[in-house]
Amino acid sequence: MITTSETRTDTMADNLPRAIDTKLAAIYAPAAEIMRKLEHARANLTAMHVRKDPARVADFNSRINELTEALDALDAAAAPYEAIYAETRWTRFFLVPDGHLHRSRRCSSLRWKTLTVWLPEYSGKNETEIVELAGEAACTICYPSAPVNRLSMLPVHVAARHTAAVESAEKAAKKAKTTAQTITVGNTTYKTTRAAENEIGLRVDYMIGSRYMVAVDASHRAQLDNNAAEDEAAARAIAEALAAQIEGYDAAAILTKKFAAKLKTYKNIEHYNIPTNATF
Repeated sequence: MITTSETRTDTMADNLPRAIDTKLAAIYAPAAEIMRKLEHARANLTAMHVRKDPARVADFNSRINELTEALDALDAAAAPYEAIYAETRWTRFFLVPDGHLHRSRRCSSLRWKTLTVWLPEYSGKNETEIVELAGEAACTICYPSAPVNRLSMLPVHVAARHTAAVESAEKAAKKAKTTAQTITVGNTTYKTTRAAENEIGLRVDYMIGSRYMVAVDASHRAQLDNNAAEDEAAARAIAEALAAQIEGYDAAAILTKKFAAKLKTYKNIEHYNIPTNATF
């Protein structure tokens, strides 16, 4: 029985179901894991390679006995509280995570392996009120008149919707930030400023390679100059797109910087004639 010095509107009879079921929920908490281990041990005991090994059979039998005793101990601890419930009876509510609220674990829609969470804080409460609160989350087998077109206002569901809304907002903000960083030049979109600047560097590299390569003849020279002009134009277009989208961005500065960095890699290489005063 729960006692408190605080003023409460609940009567002692109202408190009793919650006190008893809170205690029972705590007692039964380890049961699911014990039953899982018991099922695993029993399954292993039927395996052919285990049955051929007397030592392993004995080990699994010992394990099964231990787990069975553990379940019996839980039942023994729960017995006094279950006796109070059997004498008085009150409403109980069980929730399947991401599922429905049920009157008991014996609902025909549940399987023996279905995970359910006991909600002892609602034990003894008016069933109609709790079902109204649960809305669409109430099982229509347990509660045929459940309001299936109303969102659940159970705290666990309200909190879940809040969490989902926060995560959705964060995801949207991240997407908006990513979109804001994208740079589009013609039919090409760069996801970040860095990606666009990397492309500028690549185009400047190509430009230098074509512009200063020693040509074998006039036709080759014309082709190299054409290639250099195309790459120069591409680099400028990206730099100007960055400048148009980012306040204070210096297109000329990034082109000069990339040119100086790439030019160093071509010096002292045969078949390249680079003037000392070369600029972008």
